[in-house]
Amino acid sequence: MKKENENARDSVAAIGIGAMIVFIALILVAAVASAVIIQTGEKLQQNAQQTGSDTQQEIGGKISIITAWVGDQTGGAEKIV
Repeated sequence: MKKENENARDSVAAIGIGAMIVFIALILVAAVASAVIIQTGEKLQQNAQQTGSDTQQEIGGKISIITAWVGDQTGGAEKIV
């Protein structure tokens, strides 16, 4: 009688250990996945920042105003050089 009770406890314990192993594996997979997502986000942010800096260097300082006109509704306009 006592032997059957011990066997039942052993099988329940084995199921619990299996569930614990699966749980730990899920935690490890989630940690790896989150690290990959964070690394990808950082890389995208760096690429966007580099693209913005490159664009600013390409465009900045290349536009110059040659002539400007200031006028009002009376039709008078004054040229500003």
